Amino acid sequence: MRTAVLIASLGLALATPALAGEKILGPTPISHASSQQAACVTARDIATSMITGQAQEGGRILALVDGADQSFADAWRKLSQMPAMKVGLVLAHVYAGPRSALFIDTVEFDENGCAVSRTLLNEATWTAIIGAVGDEPANSNETI
Repeated sequence: MRTAVLIASLGLALATPALAGEKILGPTPISHASSQQAACVTARDIATSMITGQAQEGGRILALVDGADQSFADAWRKLSQMPAMKVGLVLAHVYAGPRSALFIDTVEFDENGCAVSRTLLNEATWTAIIGAVGDEPANSNETI
């Protein structure tokens, strides 16, 4: 129940693993409550939020950079049958939920450093995306 409340409060979509041949949920675009031009939600803003989440939930924060970010985004969009998009960074907070299930709060940023999607992935979906890239990205930087 706590996880469901967390998901709802963050406005995240929970991507469930696809069965063989089924479409994987693609990145969830950042939505804004107002109809006015939304301000840029920066990597610093998201990282601060993830660090707070890490203090509460534990886990690790990953930054995919130097091509690993784009490879991840390309693989995710290919698996979810969505059009390709250029990204400049992917941040992810990996943590254990109920019954030790892993969840990955995944945020993509455009080339200007503004968040463009935020999706809560489960371990199976994350693993499928990483598997589509190949081995785990060599250019991921783990932060504390």
